[in-house]
Amino acid sequence: MITKPEKNAVVLANKAFGSLEGKTANDLVIYQGKYKVVAIIDEDKVGQDAGEVLNLGHKNIPIVANFEDSLQYKPQALVIGIAPPGGMLPDEWHDICKNAIKNG
Repeated sequence: MITKPEKNAVVLANKAFGSLEGKTANDLVIYQGKYKVVAIIDEDKVGQDAGEVLNLGHKNIPIVANFEDSLQYKPQALVIGIAPPGGMLPDEWHDICKNAIKNG
């Protein structure tokens, strides 16, 4: 059964999208599911299309530099797109998560 995505989401996969480390983000683009991915945050791939990075063809999912740039796509959720070693988020991501909470 195919379900319709419930929320628009931006996926945080900075410096990992398209790699094995970013497999959660990659899978969200490939399979969608609960979320409709509206943007990927990865400062190393800014300006590219997420589908093209994954060799899926154009998916109309832009890759942006930061959370502030993703707001123009009206996300309703922030999804962490990597599984960090030890389960700890990189320190620089804490402010991103706080900003996402402030922006609903």
